[in-house]
Amino acid sequence: MPTTGSADRDGHALELVAATVPPEVPHQVRTPLIGTPDEQLPARFLLGYRDRARAAYLADMRDFHAWCARVGIGLMGVHRSRIGAYIRHLEQAGRSRATVARRLATLGGFYRYAVQEGALPHSPVAHVRRPSVARDSQTLGLTARDLLSASRPPGTPSCSSS
Repeated sequence: MPTTGSADRDGHALELVAATVPPEVPHQVRTPLIGTPDEQLPARFLLGYRDRARAAYLADMRDFHAWCARVGIGLMGVHRSRIGAYIRHLEQAGRSRATVARRLATLGGFYRYAVQEGALPHSPVAHVRRPSVARDSQTLGLTARDLLSASRPPGTPSCSSS
């Protein structure tokens, strides 16, 4: 898998392909199970998910890992204040509230896993305020009425016409 940006120089674990990942894992989301805790834990965390979920979490973890590298901290050295700074970075970059909330959910899951594995005493994401997002999708789609009318033969009157 090709690497990008600083990964070419650093070769950090979130960008490399390793033979230790089971063969059913799609090539584009393989991560190694070797190296430092900053490399091992994300790989083990990601192995708990499949397909699209793993790909989405991997993208979120890569973005956060790259941000951490830019500010000079490792994944295991993150404190709550750094999570707040990352949120501000995402907002300034024009990311939607839903994207910020999803990234925080990914990080929350990762750091919860790190605590469960004994790698950290507590999660730096545990008490971070999450942006509020609408529960209803903003994507337009078919309503129940649309589905019912589409299932009737042409010329059949609808139930609501009486």
